[in-house]
Amino acid sequence: MDIKKVIYEMLTENTGKALCDSGGAYNRHWQENQKRSLADFENEKSVKWEGDYYSISVFHYLVNGLELDNICDAFNSAYTPCENWDSELYGVSEKGESFLINDLGMEIKRTFNSYNGESALSQVIQGTWLEFNEKNYLLLQIHNGCDVRGGYTDARLFYCPEFENGALLEDVYGVIKKENGKEISVDNSYNGYSLTDEDNKEIEISENDKVELFLSGE
Repeated sequence: MDIKKVIYEMLTENTGKALCDSGGAYNRHWQENQKRSLADFENEKSVKWEGDYYSISVFHYLVNGLELDNICDAFNSAYTPCENWDSELYGVSEKGESFLINDLGMEIKRTFNSYNGESALSQVIQGTWLEFNEKNYLLLQIHNGCDVRGGYTDARLFYCPEFENGALLEDVYGVIKKENGKEISVDNSYNGYSLTDEDNKEIEISENDKVELFLSGE
């Protein structure tokens, strides 16, 4: 399957309602995302400047960093939708876990939730990193609810060709166009979240500055 369609299906997956949700009857990510088409996600900026911070489109982040292969297609077609999360792996059934671990021999490396660290993603993600034939795979869930404690999608499997230090990095770069016409190249490589210049100095950005940011690899 096309990876854009798979990510779009996840972003619009109805993950239900929970007692711990805030925002009343609406305001869950899946409800807002279902109002949007695949083209809407494709055409949005990969990185938006929000006035005093940047936000990374989870759609572009995942499409930019992940791939699908025959193993991913086999798992995703056979084990999603998932009727019962009765596995040790987040968002996966026992049968799905058995396919990955017992049948294929994948090795579980670690689990994560982006909410627990520095992350600029537009939606929280969580998942389990797996290794198979010296390749890195990700069992991924997207948080589509309100409260971060619930409202996650079924897990889908992806191949990750760019895998550094145990994570899929949120690398951002771009240009700040100051009011006086000066242009400053910036990126977040210094600490992973602050926009700094080539001397690793954090840039002060005023409301009249123009900010153009992109994901690395675009």
